[in-house]
Amino acid sequence: MVDETIDHLQVVGDFKHGSIKRIKLVNFLTYAYVEFNAGPRLNMVCGPNGTGKSSILCAICLGLGGEPRLLGRASEIETFVMNGEDEGQIEIELVDTRGRDNPIINRTIRREKGANKHPFTWGGKQVSAKHVREQCLKEYDITVDNLCTFLPQDRVGSFSGFDSKQLLVETEKSLSSSQHLYHVHQELIKDQEKLDGGENQVDTLRDRIEQLKNETRRFEREKERMREREEAMKQAELLEKKILWLEFDNCRNEAVELKELKTQKKNAFRELLSQSEPLQDRLKQLSNDLRNQEEMYKALDKEVQNHQKEMQKQAAKYEKHDDSIENLLADLNQLASARKHQQHKVDQLRMKVEEVEQKISECNSMENLEEELRIAQEERKQINPMLQSAKDGERKLSEKAREIAEERKVQENRWKQLQDEKAQRQANVFRQQQPLKKAYDWIQQNRDKFRKEVLGPVCCEITPKSRNCAAYVEQHVSNNTLKAFVVQTRDDYDLLYKNIRQNMKLPLQLVLVEDFDAAPKRKYSAGKMQMLKQDHGVIGYLDESFTAPPVVMAALRSRHAVHDVLVGSDSTQESIDKRHLGQLLSEPEDGSGRLQQYCIFTSQGEKSFQYLASVSKYSKKSNLRIDDVRPAKWLAPGVSDTRKQQVKDLLDKCDKELDSIRPEIEKYRADLQIYQEQAKSSLDQIKSAKENINVLRKFITRKQSHAKKLKEEEAKLSVDNEEEKREKVEKLDARVRGSLEALSSHGQSFKKMMLATSKSSGARLNKEVVAVEERKASAEFDEMNRKVQAAHQESERAKESFNNKRRELQQRKTRAEAEAPLTDSNGEPLPLEQQLKDIVIEDLENANIALEEAQQKIESIVADPNVVRVYETKKAEMEAAEMELENLTSSREKTLIEIRTKYSPWMKALEASVSDIDKRFSSYMRELGCIGEVGLTRGNQGEGSEYGNFKDWGIEIRVSFRENAKPQVLSARVQSGGERSVSTIMYLMALQEMMVSPFRCVDEINQGLDDRNERLVFKRIVENSCKPPGPEGLTDHCGQYFLITPKLLPNLVDMEVEAITIQCIFNGPFNLKHPSDWNVRSLIALRNNEIENQVTDEEGDYQEQSPSKRRKLDTQ
Repeated sequence: MVDETIDHLQVVGDFKHGSIKRIKLVNFLTYAYVEFNAGPRLNMVCGPNGTGKSSILCAICLGLGGEPRLLGRASEIETFVMNGEDEGQIEIELVDTRGRDNPIINRTIRREKGANKHPFTWGGKQVSAKHVREQCLKEYDITVDNLCTFLPQDRVGSFSGFDSKQLLVETEKSLSSSQHLYHVHQELIKDQEKLDGGENQVDTLRDRIEQLKNETRRFEREKERMREREEAMKQAELLEKKILWLEFDNCRNEAVELKELKTQKKNAFRELLSQSEPLQDRLKQLSNDLRNQEEMYKALDKEVQNHQKEMQKQAAKYEKHDDSIENLLADLNQLASARKHQQHKVDQLRMKVEEVEQKISECNSMENLEEELRIAQEERKQINPMLQSAKDGERKLSEKAREIAEERKVQENRWKQLQDEKAQRQANVFRQQQPLKKAYDWIQQNRDKFRKEVLGPVCCEITPKSRNCAAYVEQHVSNNTLKAFVVQTRDDYDLLYKNIRQNMKLPLQLVLVEDFDAAPKRKYSAGKMQMLKQDHGVIGYLDESFTAPPVVMAALRSRHAVHDVLVGSDSTQESIDKRHLGQLLSEPEDGSGRLQQYCIFTSQGEKSFQYLASVSKYSKKSNLRIDDVRPAKWLAPGVSDTRKQQVKDLLDKCDKELDSIRPEIEKYRADLQIYQEQAKSSLDQIKSAKENINVLRKFITRKQSHAKKLKEEEAKLSVDNEEEKREKVEKLDARVRGSLEALSSHGQSFKKMMLATSKSSGARLNKEVVAVEERKASAEFDEMNRKVQAAHQESERAKESFNNKRRELQQRKTRAEAEAPLTDSNGEPLPLEQQLKDIVIEDLENANIALEEAQQKIESIVADPNVVRVYETKKAEMEAAEMELENLTSSREKTLIEIRTKYSPWMKALEASVSDIDKRFSSYMRELGCIGEVGLTRGNQGEGSEYGNFKDWGIEIRVSFRENAKPQVLSARVQSGGERSVSTIMYLMALQEMMVSPFRCVDEINQGLDDRNERLVFKRIVENSCKPPGPEGLTDHCGQYFLITPKLLPNLVDMEVEAITIQCIFNGPFNLKHPSDWNVRSLIALRNNEIENQVTDEEGDYQEQSPSKRRKLDTQ
């Protein structure tokens, strides 16, 4: 027994360090409880779908510290707990061949939330998931995140989809326990990035240093300019102080001159004042004399005025008496003429009374006139009823005619609307297609934005000539084109697409027609078309059966070739059925012999058909398709013919009623005209009679009025006026006497006034002589007084100027001593005195010019106190940048040395590994009858780089599964799923013996393989995984392998290897609780009976076949 075990171990080998020995699952996915032992080599896990095969790989991953994302199945670990349970458990026992106990790793998965809801234990001690992963990698070389060693079912597609860079990384991770190649590769990538970044920094620093040098030179020039500015400021300060003392000297000289001028002006004032006193005394004497003469003149002038007033008073009395005399004389004359006037007035009134009586006698009598009026009124009463009857009849008929006319107008408008097919069709389309209406409205509102006219929708621009034509067009032209808008420029196309499709999110179909030919080239010649029309009833082309704008027609011709489609009739259908019209249409006219495609519409009674013939590209034969033509939906007339006929009938009815009413209206109007003329005649008679009566009444009234006035005037004429004349004469005598008295008093007052005037004239002459002498003396005194005042003012001004200048002198001295002191407190001279003497400028004007020049120089140089500081800062920055550049250059050289040091051994090891993988992979693929290569690819070698970009290094798998085909890079775009699976398995097999991981897991990688490839693949897996141990001991083999598959092909002779451990999954709701519950012998007997029965049935069927068929079966 011991010998057999030893022999078995020598053939199979023992567990490698880190292999999985035992797995236990509790409430994990489909497993309520399971525990099994794994074999040291190939473990075949078989079972139906859904029993939990992949769950074993999930348990290995999660139990060894992996995350759910590595499985590609779920993102939350709680989903791995069995339904209905609160927690699940994974327990994995690893093999330790280094003299220690086998570690048992336990992980509990709980559904509830918490900080430590999925705890790990390692050998009974609680640890973290990170600790488990680190221990697995450090102690046992286990990496569950490497797809080369651990390939779950849901990550198979990810592995086959790896690019060359990812494949290199995963391969490097699996080639050594410390992942040395991977880490060196990552270090090379970082060093190269550091080197590339350093090169950029070097260029940046060099540019920065050059920039700082330029800036330093510029600031150095600015610093020199600031020095010049400071010197100019010092010079300006000295000049300002020099100017202060120059201004003091000038002010002192001006003060001396003003003092002398003040003395001169004061003496002149005193001399003029002494000369003005005699003139003032004489002026006073003359003023007194003038005052006396004025008083004498005023007394005499007053006496003259009094006499003038008395004269004016007497003159007024005289004028008043004179006016009264004239009025009295006029009254006496009026009394004499008034009686004559009264007599004349009486005579006139008597004549008027006689004239009115004469006119009354000429008129007809009042009785006769009233009789004429009564007769005319009776005639009017007889005519009125007939006139009113005619009016009522005419009005009623006119109203009825008006109502009929209005109804006709309404129906006529309806008829016009029904005739507008385009508007009806547009309303019908927009009612069903709201987005189309929104797009149409936007286009109408923004027509000014388009470069050319935008037409559409196409179905609204087409006007078919008949219902059949509408159906033909709609059958042939697609709905997308019928709903499309036609634009004529690319700019309009882009504008519509952006605003309606992108901004308004509306579906939009656009057709761009930039250039088109108004006369299209026809498919059939004119002669053939004429023959088709005459012999077969063809009506014409489809584009002739409707009208549309030229641009829309061009769009339909270019997109749907409506100019090549024929429209036929019932005769055309008969020619197709009986006269082989289709064959005639397929025959080309160019004599090439190649059939041509055609499309034609025909009709047969109420039905229509579309015949569409196409020619196969391969067989060159014609294929005919026949479709029933559906009634038009978009292009159908907007209103039915019945509705149109109804409106037409209503119009005809209105016309007939109007025709029947018009004669009656004309008869009533004729009678009405007669009655109106009779009524007018009687009305004229009534009016004439009334006028005659009124005239007669006026004459009678006028006669009575004139007779009354005549009596009144005769009574006035009989009254006597002699008494009144006597009173007027007495008043006239009194007025004459008063007028004479006033005239005498006026003469006496005139004499007195003349005497007083003579005296007043002498006094006035004396006054004028004295006034002239007084004015002359006053003028002389005023002139002298003006001179005195002017002299006084000049003296005061000179005094004030001197005082101001003296104050100014004191201020300038104080300011100069304060701002530019020349001596100290002890009277000793200061250095400033010598500095001011050194300035060889002794006049104020030149000093101001020199100061202005210094200030201009200061202003021309911008004051920037930071220039010196910035200059020092830039200089320090430049020195620091130069030092940094030196350090960076040194660092880059060190990094380059490190890259060269690491690159050579890494490259040799990697090339050796890839070469071994290539040899094995090529060999394995040749066994399958295919070509396979594995090669190392470098990144693009940039300028100055001899290694390429380490980030772009990768491993390419190139395969060819067909004869005479070059190997191509493995890709989902080139190879099928089965080909990629075969390539992936062969690559993993080539990598297997080089891996350091103690076990590998692959889940259902044989899916999609045909039988042959699956057998070859399985054979390769068995050969690679089950080689006997090497010379270094029982663990000197490629390690443990878990291969999960839902099925195995029959007659797999490669399974007859002792190193294979079969793990059959019997898990599910209908399975027995334990494998021992199965009666294996009964199952085998039952299966044998089924096979025997099947063979017997097949032999019976064979005997029943005919001899020929049995021979065929035998051959097969």
